[in-house]
Amino acid sequence: MAERYSAEQVQQILVRALNQQDAEGFSREQLEDMAAELDISPHALSEAESQQKAETASPLPSKSASRDRRSAFREELKTYAAVNTFLLILNVWINGAVTWAIYPLLGWGLGLVLFPAGVTTCWRRCGDRAELSAKR
Repeated sequence: MAERYSAEQVQQILVRALNQQDAEGFSREQLEDMAAELDISPHALSEAESQQKAETASPLPSKSASRDRRSAFREELKTYAAVNTFLLILNVWINGAVTWAIYPLLGWGLGLVLFPAGVTTCWRRCGDRAELSAKR
């Protein structure tokens, strides 16, 4: 008996095969031919193509991406506050004044201020985290 595959397995196998093939892309005619070979109706192909174009054309991050961004920033802020508080206390305890602890405080603070701009750019370019991990 011939081996059987689920629709999901077929899709994954075909995607892997296409990724391995060093193609520069497919024409609309080739896409239609492939759909016809797979018994996909022209209407279903047009709908899927429209959905694909709409998803790839949207540069705005999803709401979940915005929540992820905010929670990542909050976590970074908490870590920044905890570590720098410890360093400042340690510096004052050892030297009696703030001397060397100002450098990590200011350096990390600069990174923290610039963090939202960098993350926003990344999310606009790459989409949410699920899309990022799918691209890897």
